Amino acid sequence: MALGRRAAALLLPLLLGDCRAAPMEPEVPSPPSAFRQQEEYAFGDTIAAADTAAVAHVVDVLGPRFGRPEVARYVLAATVDLARVEAYYANGAKAAGWRPLPDIGAGVSPGERAFAFRSDRTAFAVVAIAPRPGVDTIPANVIRFHR
Repeated sequence: MALGRRAAALLLPLLLGDCRAAPMEPEVPSPPSAFRQQEEYAFGDTIAAADTAAVAHVVDVLGPRFGRPEVARYVLAATVDLARVEAYYANGAKAAGWRPLPDIGAGVSPGERAFAFRSDRTAFAVVAIAPRPGVDTIPANVIRFHR
């Protein structure tokens, strides 16, 4: 009887070891208050093309490593300082346990902003289009990758 309990005590952790839940992935920081959601994508062809190209670049680079993209689209006032947006996300990402993914913005057009963060299994990126003359708002996207 004692041998049976000892064997069970040794085997139980081995059997239950595979039942452990996968580690929780960090939460993507909430968008800053400057990010507004709109029902309609109200940008002209030039801005829409730049936005599409910047998002496509990030998806092409990160998608193969981190999975399917989920894009949340926002609108920013053209006067928003994109360096402050990047600093906001860098601070929030670090606090949540994300690590920076350097050089993600290297493939976007000059003036556009793209930056990304990763965990062990997933990533998120923020892509914003540089303000254009005569335009009051610009698109910004938060892209979360899922396996």
